[in-house]
Amino acid sequence: MTALRGRRAARIAALAVVASALTLPACAVNGLAFKQDTRLSFAYPDQRDKVRLPLTVRWSVREFEVTGPTPNVRPGAGYFAVFVDRSPQPPGKTLGWFARNDRSCQRDPTCPDDQYFAERNVYAVNANEFTIEYLRPPNLGSKIREFHEITVALVDGEGRRLGETAYTVEFQVLRGRP
Repeated sequence: MTALRGRRAARIAALAVVASALTLPACAVNGLAFKQDTRLSFAYPDQRDKVRLPLTVRWSVREFEVTGPTPNVRPGAGYFAVFVDRSPQPPGKTLGWFARNDRSCQRDPTCPDDQYFAERNVYAVNANEFTIEYLRPPNLGSKIREFHEITVALVDGEGRRLGETAYTVEFQVLRGRP
């Protein structure tokens, strides 16, 4: 009797494996276009360059019209959101997303403003460059190499992030005398 149960259980298990194998193609990802967005490229610094402050990060962009903030949103137009040592907002969200849980900002109709964003290392930029005057140094006495990163995302006229692409360059800051 137990041998019969064992064979029956083995048959059921085999049928389950076959049935799941037949349904796997239905789970395949179809119709997605995984395309690398190469509209923006950094001119300076190069990845992992050793630099001194102040540093002007420069980039070029193609197939994107720089309009700055504007309520007249058009495809392929807007400005740049620059993030220093932090991640950008999610795709489709405005820069105001960073203030979404800030109660003090919710009470102030002028918030968030440029100063609010700058305190959080978020900058709205209308040019193909951004100058970093100061970066907080690592803990005193630290002998590690000091790496930072700049991330640039394309945003529409209302500051809404366009797509999932963000462009990042990492660099090493040298302190002290040259």
